[in-house]
Amino acid sequence: MATNPTVLRKNHDQLSTAHNTRLERVDSDMTAWMDDVEAMVINYYTPLLDALAQSAEQQDEELYVQLDKQYASRMASLQAARERVTEACAHLKLAIKPKNLQ
Repeated sequence: MATNPTVLRKNHDQLSTAHNTRLERVDSDMTAWMDDVEAMVINYYTPLLDALAQSAEQQDEELYVQLDKQYASRMASLQAARERVTEACAHLKLAIKPKNLQ
């Protein structure tokens, strides 16, 4: 293992760059995946809720309320996941290269 500070710094910078690149890829992949999940949830619930909203049947109204709650819960979970991924990526970025070393 090198003990020369210049060599150590160069190795650290190379590793930091590689980790940062990987982090950016992971962040991008997670964002795209969450976008896909969001589209799936919207595409499932929207037509169902629209159809049920137009129905005059009592059972359809009850089903509408139930599905609307599920839809809201899933979208809230997805929003929470987005926030946690954003926060996790920010923390990883700081762990890779703290602000005072940038």
